[in-house]
Amino acid sequence: MSSLILLRLPIIGAGGLFLRTQLPAVVGRLENPAMICIICKQAEVVSGTATVTLERDGLTLVVKHVAARVCPNCGEEYVDEDAALRVMDMAERAAHSGVLVDVREYAPSAAA
Repeated sequence: MSSLILLRLPIIGAGGLFLRTQLPAVVGRLENPAMICIICKQAEVVSGTATVTLERDGLTLVVKHVAARVCPNCGEEYVDEDAALRVMDMAERAAHSGVLVDVREYAPSAAA
């Protein structure tokens, strides 16, 4: 039996607090990818993508096409733990680089 981990607002990175404006729920690794949406409880989520937006200290980072599971009924998005960690790493690097606005394309890691 696998466990479901949901992370919601706020998210704390190594450099401080990131506030979510549009961040999907983060789910742990699921052995069985079939899952009923926990928001509407009406449909089984399907593979798709999400756009993740994070803000901190004047930085706005948008990461497009993050692999996710999406509810076809209500649109709730679920990003797995590995993808969420990669997005948070992108956010930390953007924050340290001093940019104010950054839009990036999510690319799965070569190891995935």
